[in-house]
Amino acid sequence: MTVSYGGNTSLYPTDTQTVYYVVDRTDNTVYVLSGNNAEYGNTIKLEVRQGKRENDTSGNITTEPLAADSSVSYQVSYVDGDDKVVTENIASNTFTPKWPGQHTFVATITRQNGTSQAKSYAMKMLTVSKRPIVITAPSKDGISEDDTADKVLSLSDVVVKIFG
Repeated sequence: MTVSYGGNTSLYPTDTQTVYYVVDRTDNTVYVLSGNNAEYGNTIKLEVRQGKRENDTSGNITTEPLAADSSVSYQVSYVDGDDKVVTENIASNTFTPKWPGQHTFVATITRQNGTSQAKSYAMKMLTVSKRPIVITAPSKDGISEDDTADKVLSLSDVVVKIFG
């Protein structure tokens, strides 16, 4: 079952994105996939924590690191520069976006239960923004107040720097 989370006294969302939970119906374990919005080219670090719903009506969740018998694999989907949906498996819990826009991350949590495996999923949507372009206004040194012809700048006088 997937439910939408809007916030409570235990877990406050760090942005306006909806956080999704998948609940394993046999033990009410909740998996939380977290990561932060980023600028294009910056690395996103993903983390999965497990939690239990408290046995009251508050809706609070207490989270902790995954159990030792758990493993996680990650996948991301996004739209590339050719407007095609790309889905990639991620080798670790870090991802460096190649394109700005919405990125949907899915964590598959596999727990060993004796000789069988139980799988659960958690999802998080993050926004990857374009890098800002900083343009420094050009200037010319050593121009007299009377020399107006040399005050008109040419395109070769403009310097564009991309930071990050």
